[in-house]
Amino acid sequence: MASRILGYNEEEVIELSLHQFLNERPRGYNYWLDLWDGAGDELEALDKALHLHHLAIEDATHGGHRPKVEDYGSHLFIIVNALVIESEKVKKSQASFFLGKDYVISVHKAEVNLEPVAERIRQKKPKILHSDASFLFYSLLDQVVDDYVPALEKLNERVVELEELAVNDYSKETLKKLFKFKRELYELERGMWPMEETLVNVVKAEYDEISSKTLPYFRDVQDHVIRDLELIEMYREVNNRAMEGYLLANANATNDVMKVLTVAVSITMVPNLLASIGGMNFPGLPEINFWYIMVTMALLTTLTYYWFKRVGWI
Repeated sequence: MASRILGYNEEEVIELSLHQFLNERPRGYNYWLDLWDGAGDELEALDKALHLHHLAIEDATHGGHRPKVEDYGSHLFIIVNALVIESEKVKKSQASFFLGKDYVISVHKAEVNLEPVAERIRQKKPKILHSDASFLFYSLLDQVVDDYVPALEKLNERVVELEELAVNDYSKETLKKLFKFKRELYELERGMWPMEETLVNVVKAEYDEISSKTLPYFRDVQDHVIRDLELIEMYREVNNRAMEGYLLANANATNDVMKVLTVAVSITMVPNLLASIGGMNFPGLPEINFWYIMVTMALLTTLTYYWFKRVGWI
């Protein structure tokens, strides 16, 4: 069965089953058919009633397509990307829409939340009830874009977390996390750019299914998408700077270790030289008192240490 079918006009809101819609379908209503999680059978049934294009049905039932808008004559087919949070990570999720003169069909996974729009219809909000189907499509699209906000907030939390980690933890695990997050941001940004192109096409192409009164609302959604794209780009830049800072700090830490080792070798070089000379067994080489050589080695080591400290090497 279809997940949800709502019909509305300026006076009332009705809720139908798929069977009722296909066989009765009262006239004088705009319809929203909301399908999720395996909508192939429902779309096949709706194809006979609404003459949906088979290519659009195929794209709607198989995810992984880039955002786009297609005009099939009797209806528009639009694919957009939603952002959802799963296991503390942000990922893309495809949402597809069929827009006709008096209906909108939405196809998506259950993780894409369109319930606020359904509540507005059930509460008989006049702005939707007094408008055509294109305004309903705008409302659904606006809900998808509004849900970018919590996803972007989650990205911001991860940016701050990784930025602090890059400064305080120089392990390989930190570098892996930074590179992984960089790839995630790249994938999100790659999926978001076609969103803006799709909205540009919706605004400029003058489709018959979208009324002139609704066009300014789509421009507003386009502005929000551009703003969100700029945020993702900013997160990428911050993450790149965190990676550069990590690599620089890691290099400095390695230099500090090498400096300490070099100073340690230099300090012990003088006593090692004395020990080497004193331990030689050549004819005519006078024997040196053990305690005399030990005191001399300790004195030279101390003097070398303080000299390094005075010139600022340690």
